[in-house]
Amino acid sequence: RLLLQIKAALVNRPLLLPRVNEATCLGAAMLAGIGAGVYASFEDAAAQVQFAVDVVEPDAQLHQIYMERFQEVYVKLYPALRAINHTISTRFVGNS
Repeated sequence: RLLLQIKAALVNRPLLLPRVNEATCLGAAMLAGIGAGVYASFEDAAAQVQFAVDVVEPDAQLHQIYMERFQEVYVKLYPALRAINHTISTRFVGNS
């Protein structure tokens, strides 16, 4: 639950968590329904399939802290690591 609270604070939006044990199966069934003509579109399928959700609300104070840290650290760190990241991606990624 902590990770979800962090995610909600980072994006500063509520997260909707469906209470579905087999979400992959539900999605596959919805896609099959679209393919079979039961639903006109994914939006139609999503509107017609009912399930309960939990909501994780963002913490505005945490969001502010994360944004300050982002500006203080990441915005400055990225340019410093750009050349290193390029070297890693060109020399090591995909060459195993």
